[in-house]
Amino acid sequence: MTDSIAGPGEELAALLKAQGMQVSVGEFVRLVGESIHRQRRALRPGGSSPEGSFMGRAITDYLALVARSLRVREAAMRLRVDESTVRRRIRRRDLYGFRSQGHWLLPRFQFSGTGTLPGLATALKDLDGGAHALSVHRFFVTPRRDLVAGQEDEAVSPRQWLLRGESPEAVRKLSAAIEPQICTVRDR
Repeated sequence: MTDSIAGPGEELAALLKAQGMQVSVGEFVRLVGESIHRQRRALRPGGSSPEGSFMGRAITDYLALVARSLRVREAAMRLRVDESTVRRRIRRRDLYGFRSQGHWLLPRFQFSGTGTLPGLATALKDLDGGAHALSVHRFFVTPRRDLVAGQEDEAVSPRQWLLRGESPEAVRKLSAAIEPQICTVRDR
């Protein structure tokens, strides 16, 4: 099974190793397949509980986040700055980046058009440096009851909140809900 994905399989093996996961590519693919099967079964009427599939979902979501994130060069081109400026902004926490396989990756949630979200630097100011990238991503894209906007008083995600030009301080304060481990952010 891994022979058919030799190129990507080697990349996946390196990524799993870099993340400290002691699992072969074949075993990983099997676990993800089982997780997907359990999730589908749980969605059917009378299906089983999705317990135990949390880690499979987290791994799948993390790999998707890695695949969709921008590398420093791509972010620099998008922001029309040089690569050293992007790395400096990551260190200053004006941009959010995480390391994977020795490279900085920047999740797309923080970008808008050819720039970053309005107020992003303020929103990231107190972000825990130990927060897992998946937790940070989920925080920024998940609607929160604490952030209500629009005429219908709808809950919006921190990303949507910032795009609307609302206070980045509100997002900064809520970022305390981001936990260091891979988790779903609790709506407090």
